[in-house]
Amino acid sequence: MNTKFQDQGHAPSPKRSSSSGWIKFLVILLILIVIGLYPVASYLQGQKSVKTIDEQLEYFNNQLSSLGVKDFKFIRTNKGDGIKIFSSDYVIAALKGGENYPIFDLHAEHGPLPFSELKQGHFSPIKTKQVLTLSKNSKFYSDLSTAFPKKDKEPLKIEYIHDYNDYINGELKIEEIFVNVNEKGKIKFSPITVKYESDADMHNVNSVYSQNNVLVDVVDNNERVYFEMHELKGTAKFQQTEPNNWAFEHVTNIGKQKNIINDVDIDIGKGNGKLVVTRDPLNTRLVSNQLISSVSIYGRPFGSYSTEIDIDNLHTTSLKQLGSLFATLFNEMLEYDAKNPKASTKAFNEHFERLLTKKHFPEFMAISLGLINNSPKINYSINFENSTGSMKVGYGIDAVPPSGKLDMKDPVNLILLLKQAYLKADFEGYWLENTLKEAAEVWAMKNNKPGASEAHKQEIKDIVHSLQRDWVDSGIMSGTADKASISVFLNPNQKDITKSQINFNGDAMSIPAFIKTFKEYGSKFQFLVAKSNYSKRLESIFKSYGEMKAPNTGKSFNLLK
Repeated sequence: MNTKFQDQGHAPSPKRSSSSGWIKFLVILLILIVIGLYPVASYLQGQKSVKTIDEQLEYFNNQLSSLGVKDFKFIRTNKGDGIKIFSSDYVIAALKGGENYPIFDLHAEHGPLPFSELKQGHFSPIKTKQVLTLSKNSKFYSDLSTAFPKKDKEPLKIEYIHDYNDYINGELKIEEIFVNVNEKGKIKFSPITVKYESDADMHNVNSVYSQNNVLVDVVDNNERVYFEMHELKGTAKFQQTEPNNWAFEHVTNIGKQKNIINDVDIDIGKGNGKLVVTRDPLNTRLVSNQLISSVSIYGRPFGSYSTEIDIDNLHTTSLKQLGSLFATLFNEMLEYDAKNPKASTKAFNEHFERLLTKKHFPEFMAISLGLINNSPKINYSINFENSTGSMKVGYGIDAVPPSGKLDMKDPVNLILLLKQAYLKADFEGYWLENTLKEAAEVWAMKNNKPGASEAHKQEIKDIVHSLQRDWVDSGIMSGTADKASISVFLNPNQKDITKSQINFNGDAMSIPAFIKTFKEYGSKFQFLVAKSNYSKRLESIFKSYGEMKAPNTGKSFNLLK
C-alpha cells in the first residue's frame, strides 16, 4: 500500500518545537531552585538529627536506669558553632555527680545527600551520617590511648547511617590493643569489628561481631595466668515489644582456646555458647547453653563437655533492685579507691565485704527474698563425654515465697522456701576410665616419662569397671554398671516439715527413712571399696610416675576419700 510519504521517496524533516527553549529554561530554573534549597533542607535535616540523637540518648539512659544505675547518664553538648549547614559537631559526655566527663566526639553529616556518601558512589537519600570517636581532649582518652599502639588510627570508631525508612545501619571498630602489664606480662587484643542494624527507636537491634585473636599473659603473685582465643565470632539480637517487655539473644563462637594453669597446657577446641534473656513486668528468664568440642591437656584428649542453665520466674522488680544495689556498691568502691589509691587487694576486698555484709546486708536480704516472689525455678546440668562413656550431672530447685516472716538464721526455715529440689547423675559407659587413663598419661609426661604403661591402663580399666559395679551392688545407684544413675528429689511439706518426702532412685520415703537407707548403702559401698583397695592401687599407679601431693595440705594423694 502506497502512502504520500512513500510516493515522495522520503520522510519529511521534523520541525523544531517552539517550546524547546522554555523546557531548557524550566530545567535550568529547577536545578537552580534545588541548589538554592538544598542548604536549607540540609540545615533543617540537621535540626531533626539533633532531636534524634537526644531521643537515642534518652532511651539509653532509661535502659541504664531500669538496670538500677543511679546518678549517671549520657548527655549531648554542642562543639563549636553547633548546627551548621551541611554538618554538625557535638560532644557526648557522661554526667555524674553534676560533673561532665567528655567521652565521644560526634560528627554528623546532614542528609539528604552527604558529600562523603556521594564520593563513595552512594546516591540514596539519607537523613544523617554520624561518626563517633573518642574525645581527644578528655581524661578518658588520655587514660586509654597508651593501650592502642597504632597512633595513626582512631582507637574506637562508630559510624552509622540513618535512612528515610527510619532504619539505622552502622559499624563499630576497636583497633588493636596492647598493654604491658609489667615486665612479665602483656595483654593483646586484635581489632574488633561489630556491624549492626536497628530501627530508629532501637526496639529491634541486630549485630554481628568478629575478632581474630585475644591474648592475656600475666604473672600475679608468682602465678602465671595465660589464655588465648582465636577466631571469635558472634551475633546479638534485642527486641522490645512493649516498654517493659524485651528479649535479648547472644550467640558466641570461638575457633580454639589455650590456657596455661600452673604450667599445665590446656587446649580447648571449637566452642559455642548461647544466652537468651527475656523480661516482662513480672518475670525474668535466663537460659544459657555452652558446648566445648574438645579438651586436651599436654596434647592428651579428655573429651568434650556442655552445660545448660535455665533460671525462670525471677521477680523482675527485685532483680532491678538488686542491680541498683550493686550499682551503689560499685560507686562506693570507686570512692574508696579514689580515697585510698594505695590500698592492697586484701583491704579492697575486706571493704567490699563490710559493705555487703554489714551496711547493705538488710537491703540485700530483703531483695534476695523478693527474688522468689514469683516461685522461681533453677535448673543446671553439665555433661561430660569421652571415648569410653559419658557422665551427666544435674540439679535444680523450685522455690516458693515465704508464707510469713522467717528467721533466716535457722537452716530448717530455708527448706520452707523450697517446693522441690533435686540432684541426679547418669553414667553411660565408663567415662571415668578414659579420664583416669589420660590423667595418668599427663602425670607421666609432666614427670618426664614417656607415658602410662599398658599394664597401668588395663588396671585403671579394671578399677573403674569394678567401682561402677560396686555403685549398683551397694544400692547407691540403680541400673547396671555400664548404665548407672542416682537421683534424689526432695519434696518439702510446707505445713509440717517432718512429713516431707524424699524420692531416692524412684522410691518415695520420709526424710528419716532416707537417712537410714543412705547410711546403709554408704556403709556397704565403703566395705566394697575397701575390699578392692581402689585407693591404694590408684595411688600406686600415679606415684610410680612422680610424687603426688595435695595442694596446700600435708595429705597424701587419695582419689576416693
